[in-house]
Amino acid sequence: MYPVSCSWVNTNKHGFSNLPINRNIFLLIILIFIFQAPILFGQTRGAEYRTLDSYTYGRFETRAKPAQGDGIVSSFFTFDDPADPWGEIDIEWLGLFDHTIDLNIITTGQASHIRQHYVAFNPHTDFHDYGFEWTPEYVAWFIDGEEIFRQTGTHIAEMDSAQKIMMNIWQPVYSDWVGTFDDRILPRFSYYDWVKYGSYTPGIGNYGTDNNFTFEWEDNFSEFDATRWEKSDDHTWGGNQSILIDDNIEFDSGMLVLCMTDDVNLGYVDENPPVLLWARQIGSMIKCRFSEEINSSSVTTENIFITGIGIDSVQLDPDQRTVYVYTDSDSITEGTNLVVLQISDDNPTPNTLGVQALEIDLPSPVIFPLKINNGGSGYGDYLPDQEWGPDVEYGFTDGNFVSVSEPIDNTDDDIIYQTCLNRTAGYKVRVPNGTYTVSLKLSENYYSTSDARTYDLVLEDSLVIENLDVFSSVGMNYAYDVIINDIEVVDHQLDLYFSSRAYGIGYVTAGPFVNGLVVEQNSIFPLSAIDDLYQIPEKLLISSAYPNPFNSAINVHYAISISGDIRLEIISIDGTEVFQKLYTQQGDGEHIFRWKPEHYISSGVYFLSITSAFSSTNTKLLYIK
Repeated sequence: MYPVSCSWVNTNKHGFSNLPINRNIFLLIILIFIFQAPILFGQTRGAEYRTLDSYTYGRFETRAKPAQGDGIVSSFFTFDDPADPWGEIDIEWLGLFDHTIDLNIITTGQASHIRQHYVAFNPHTDFHDYGFEWTPEYVAWFIDGEEIFRQTGTHIAEMDSAQKIMMNIWQPVYSDWVGTFDDRILPRFSYYDWVKYGSYTPGIGNYGTDNNFTFEWEDNFSEFDATRWEKSDDHTWGGNQSILIDDNIEFDSGMLVLCMTDDVNLGYVDENPPVLLWARQIGSMIKCRFSEEINSSSVTTENIFITGIGIDSVQLDPDQRTVYVYTDSDSITEGTNLVVLQISDDNPTPNTLGVQALEIDLPSPVIFPLKINNGGSGYGDYLPDQEWGPDVEYGFTDGNFVSVSEPIDNTDDDIIYQTCLNRTAGYKVRVPNGTYTVSLKLSENYYSTSDARTYDLVLEDSLVIENLDVFSSVGMNYAYDVIINDIEVVDHQLDLYFSSRAYGIGYVTAGPFVNGLVVEQNSIFPLSAIDDLYQIPEKLLISSAYPNPFNSAINVHYAISISGDIRLEIISIDGTEVFQKLYTQQGDGEHIFRWKPEHYISSGVYFLSITSAFSSTNTKLLYIK
């Protein structure tokens, strides 16, 4: 529902301008207030920060750590206010996703040109540099200094009006986009270390791509600068369940903090203890999730127990919300509770959960071959589609269902190809560790031209399909199967990530899609008491390798807890060493290693290993020339 405009509700997505209202509309507003106040006003309070000035073209950058949690969005973007015609360039971090970032351009008629971009790291666990360049010919996005995606086309030329630089945190009504909100996660905070702006000065600049930009200013957020910024207050728009208020904009330790709170406990304050949201059995391990980041010192075998089951060890994931509980048995019966006590959050003044018991979700293993009718109900041996969650074995992370009645060529199973999971960013299936064959069943039922909608597919951590255009391959209403062999799973979960290149038109029938999904099991890896994935290195940790896949250079972020000699080695898939480096007495803490392959290095899979006297770890890199 889109609210009627009034003194604090706007007709556009981000602006302050309001429409005049007459007496009849005012009475309608009062009726809406009485009968639908929870929908219109909501219970959460968000925040928005924007420049006073507007800018036409330029390089826009920030260093940020966005809030995690289903149902909320943090952002860095530019916006043309008033939006007539519409002009907007977005970086949006959905708290739902741990490996996806939304990049979007919105133009006249609120036409989206979105890419839900896969990243090899969790953006919510650490600060990264984000930015975009806006020119008359292109918009390009950057992470940690590397260009990750570029858009060109006629829609770029539509944006020729000045836009404000903006950041916000809010709660959309669109659960099929951001997931289902749970108010137990409140409060949530997004952190911005700095913002930079450079004007577009082609041929005479001093930074940015081809030095076509000139640095103009940087704000390090030591305090509120009223000459450059303004704070939204009592502001919302249609589709937003939050009211954005200035009390939720604060400055702390040289950072801008945007807060998502309830309507009572405002600002950068957390007085709520953590809550255990769910617990799930995976073999002899229990994976559980808390409402907020928790203190690692409170995660011990003395603070977590299961009646009748011994606990060998516990580990806290780098997201600080997920805990792995390793037990001495995989025989857990229905109704068994996981009990936690004296679990504290990571506040400077910790809030502590006294005791909580929660029933453990038990798996109902899938039967192979697993067949799913995406976007539809059960059909033959195909299972109905469903949303992903801790209590299901498979499902989509976002998207909507659409269907057609036209017959589909090249198949006898028209129903599978007539239904469609549309505008999806990801799909997950719980499987035993092993190797698998994945088949995507596709039919383009909405677009009749090439390059109308295309997408990439990342399966596990590898780019397996680039710029897939179903219409260009086989035309419309034609069954087209894409088969990917020898997919290795080592974390009990098969992950598919879809990244649009050409998005399509509108909201309902746009973006990446899949009509049917078939997963076949080829082999099972030997069982072990504790899988390697869940053994979080205590001495050495690779937190991210980005971009991955890469085609020029890759940045590897790693941390060591004990200073000493550190050896980095990169080997090809055939075992040939292509790079090695020794750091003598490298200090503890976080470090960045940048690898730019020599010209003779060929495309392919490479393995990076980092070794110290106490530990070693490795990761896979995919180099594409």
